[in-house]
Amino acid sequence: MNNYSKIYTSDTLKNNAVVTVVTMPLEESVMFPVSQAIDLMKQGENVLFFTFNHDSIKINEFMQKFLANEDNPENIKGNIGIIDAYQIPEGVDWIGFVEDTIADVKGQMDLNYVFFDVLPFVENHPIRPADDELVISTLTLLAFTRGVTTILIKTANVPVITAVQNKEEAQEIMEKEITIEDISKSRKVLEQSDLVLGVQREKITWWKKVINFLLFWRKRNNFTVRVLKNRNGNRDSYKMNLDMDNFKSEIL
Repeated sequence: MNNYSKIYTSDTLKNNAVVTVVTMPLEESVMFPVSQAIDLMKQGENVLFFTFNHDSIKINEFMQKFLANEDNPENIKGNIGIIDAYQIPEGVDWIGFVEDTIADVKGQMDLNYVFFDVLPFVENHPIRPADDELVISTLTLLAFTRGVTTILIKTANVPVITAVQNKEEAQEIMEKEITIEDISKSRKVLEQSDLVLGVQREKITWWKKVINFLLFWRKRNNFTVRVLKNRNGNRDSYKMNLDMDNFKSEIL
């Protein structure tokens, strides 16, 4: 579980300076990158996870539940540090805080991957809006000057599922196919990213429900991971199971 080797390995991912993961603003927008981070830790990589879209307690809860379902968690040699917006001192520039934190961590251990789960701005420091151009320029700077691969978690511009009252509309949102056009307004993101992955739920037909019912834990959370852009490889699609009840992920 939590193995992305069919899409990339840690070594091939290091060839990318900036990676962008585009998801819908649903729970999988958190679970997918957490699962990615665990996969990298299984390969002995140290990860720093900045979450300005959620608090570090929630990310840690997801992390612990995923780890509990690993067959041999004792074999995970990599480390992870989780930082949220509440840990930024009041009045401190958030970009400077990010850079200083990365420098501190790199002074203590080898660091190769930094995840960014960002808001339109960091809430406790609104005078520095984290718009796309500012965010991507920061990630690019970090990637090339700090020698890390930066992974940007970005949600597509659709309504949050909990705010949708109509069941059909909610299902339509969950099954919406993420394309490169979803972030076309974020031109800096597209230009600077070496690898762009899109994650969306598959449309569930009656026969797929039957198959899911018969196949162990593959109950209802079927996804497609699409490689929307790849400077260093192919642009393929992959089927994925992401079980939100049992915290298991699998690339089929």
